[in-house]
Amino acid sequence: MKVAVVFPDVPRAVFNTALGWYRAIKRDPGVESAVAINAHGFYDLPDEPLDKLTSLDVGVTVVISGRQVHDRMRARSIPGTAKALVLTDEPYETQSTALFNSETWAGTYSAVYTNDSSSVGRHQQGRFLPCAYDATVKPEQYDKKPFDIGFVGTTDDRREQWLGTVDRLCKGRTWCVVGPKWKPRFWDRTHSQHTRVRMDTSPSTGYFSPEEVADLYAKCKIVVNVHREPGSSPNPRAFDLIGYGIPAVQDVRADSPSSVVQTETPEKMGGLINAFLEGDELVKELFRRSVNVGLECAPDHTYDARWASVRQDLKA
Repeated sequence: MKVAVVFPDVPRAVFNTALGWYRAIKRDPGVESAVAINAHGFYDLPDEPLDKLTSLDVGVTVVISGRQVHDRMRARSIPGTAKALVLTDEPYETQSTALFNSETWAGTYSAVYTNDSSSVGRHQQGRFLPCAYDATVKPEQYDKKPFDIGFVGTTDDRREQWLGTVDRLCKGRTWCVVGPKWKPRFWDRTHSQHTRVRMDTSPSTGYFSPEEVADLYAKCKIVVNVHREPGSSPNPRAFDLIGYGIPAVQDVRADSPSSVVQTETPEKMGGLINAFLEGDELVKELFRRSVNVGLECAPDHTYDARWASVRQDLKA
């Protein structure tokens, strides 16, 4: 069986998701060959012209983050007899997803997957497929962690509010915040008096690769994960943290694995983090148990497991 993975063009978190899918598919012993492509050409073979797509002898195509990809590639140029559309940014920008679904998605794909359970009913043939993590990424183990608290993600008003509240309750803690669009004014009104590292993009690649994200997490004593709204299911960062065995706390998502520590308010999150960093034994045990249980269930949340599920659905 030959498989094509259609990537998004934008090197952001969704690009890492596509990369995780591609790596898992290439590892599958039942896959004869796999090729990665985007609207500009072949990911692995940048000199190959895109018009070769239609002549590819491909049995299965997995399209990641379908809105922009589908619009640029168009269904007629996507090869494969069985096609799966994996939506990785649901339930955001719902008007465009609904428009694409009603006008072009129906009948084009054998299955449409959404990463948020609240969006399943929006799509014909819609199925819930949670986010995942790349099991081949192994973060470095640091005896001394340079940061107290870490966060990876693009800013928005809700995340600024949550992180600002946590920072106010955890005065003097060192932070590592990574992701685009964080404004200096946010840091001007926070309360940390010690080291703060803020990076919009990776100095080496222009975006943060899975390996770089894992390394940043490993340098933090505890990590905060705050979601955009609305939504019911955890984002890719939640599964990264489970798979990498990183102590973490997040806002509440109904579909989160039972191992995840969640809080209803930023005030409760800040209090829990402070207690953890101050060495409260009960709180430390809570996070130890969270990490251990998460690692036990981590194999269920890999890209390999997600690909196996899609392959079964497509009877490939």
